[in-house]
Amino acid sequence: MTNGAVHSSQACAQRLTLLLAEDGPGGLQIAASSLRRADLAAAIEVMELAERERIFVALPADIAAEVLEEVRPELRDELLALSDDQR
Repeated sequence: MTNGAVHSSQACAQRLTLLLAEDGPGGLQIAASSLRRADLAAAIEVMELAERERIFVALPADIAAEVLEEVRPELRDELLALSDDQR
């Protein structure tokens, strides 16, 4: 990932975290539905573990499934384990 892409992913991650904190899962779901799944995946990849967990489990199941297709295999396994525990 280039520096610009990392910065963009970090900015998206911060916006998603803020949305979840301020507007709850509904606000996050609305925002996530308008983002490209690759952008969501990139944002989730740069998050810390606890933040990643909160965001991923708050996504609607269909969007979460599409995000899983976009992340690296190791992260996919981590997210699936989180999902099994939380959904």
